[in-house]
Amino acid sequence: VSFNAKRMCDSGPYMWVAPRGHYEFMHMDPDDNFLIILEGCKRVRMCEPSPVSRRYPNPLGSKGKTIQSRVDLDAKSGRQKFPEFEFDRMIDVKVKAGEMLFIPAFFWHQVTSLENTLSVNIFFGDCGRANYITKILK
Repeated sequence: VSFNAKRMCDSGPYMWVAPRGHYEFMHMDPDDNFLIILEGCKRVRMCEPSPVSRRYPNPLGSKGKTIQSRVDLDAKSGRQKFPEFEFDRMIDVKVKAGEMLFIPAFFWHQVTSLENTLSVNIFFGDCGRANYITKILK
């Protein structure tokens, strides 16, 4: 395995300070990443890549390389409002202080802080916005 520092762009680490109950909308990132919990606990629900239309992308979009979904996994009306979303195929895991979770590129995930949490993300991706298109078409 060779390490090429030129390929590492926007890799972080990014530190997150989140109060209990805070969540990040269901989204996918085009880069592999590690979520590392320094203090507290987070719930991560994720599912494998699938056609974007079945993840109900937010028409307002989001800044950066991520794509957000309109699906809120905690909303009671989710199954009726988003019938093609595969709620039953979600991987559901709690990540606690001292633990790390690998989130593969293009896996959709929603992250919720179960208590006040300090965490770090480290992404492993390619430089440049144009590479996103190349990567997604592979």
